[in-house]
Amino acid sequence: MCGMGRTGTTYALEQEGITADITTLAKGLGAGYQPIAAVLTAKKIMSVISQGSGKLWNGHTYMSHAVAAAAALAVQEYIESENLHDNIRVRGRQLEGRLQSAFSDTSACW
Repeated sequence: MCGMGRTGTTYALEQEGITADITTLAKGLGAGYQPIAAVLTAKKIMSVISQGSGKLWNGHTYMSHAVAAAAALAVQEYIESENLHDNIRVRGRQLEGRLQSAFSDTSACW
């Protein structure tokens, strides 16, 4: 899961202490407003690609789409400028507390 900030860190896998060799990103990169996708790779993966063709071609319609890239950059800049990661972590702790309170009440009948 990449998350793109929606879980309190840029990538949800950070919270599990995972460093992926390849991470795919999509909807969250453009906040769901602009179709965009990306692939992030570790240096060891990129070095293999560089030693081969040097290119990671996938041939999609929106490949290297300037408007999509600008939208994704604007989304990431907004997340950073508004400290949304911090806010998400605070709200997450509030939600966690409410859920623990709600589900610890064994007298509740669902």
